[in-house]
Amino acid sequence: MQEAVIAGYLRTAQSQSRPNDPGRDLFHKLRGDDLLSKLLPELLKRTGVKADEVEDCITGAAIGVSENFTYGGRLPVFLSDFPNTVAA
Repeated sequence: MQEAVIAGYLRTAQSQSRPNDPGRDLFHKLRGDDLLSKLLPELLKRTGVKADEVEDCITGAAIGVSENFTYGGRLPVFLSDFPNTVAA
């Protein structure tokens, strides 16, 4: 059995779904997968792990409703330009 290592974690704020009031909702134009895909390269940078060393990318969501998280963690991995060998 291989040893599992959690190298790091980050989280994002979420949209308050107020597109008519951008002063109160800076994230209203970003989908959840886009938001997460911006964090993954930063996580690699902070931990010093190379993208091709990642075997699994585990993603969680507090509220996974409808389009907010339809495809879980797979699309953010693709959008972050991780290798296709990284499972999510």
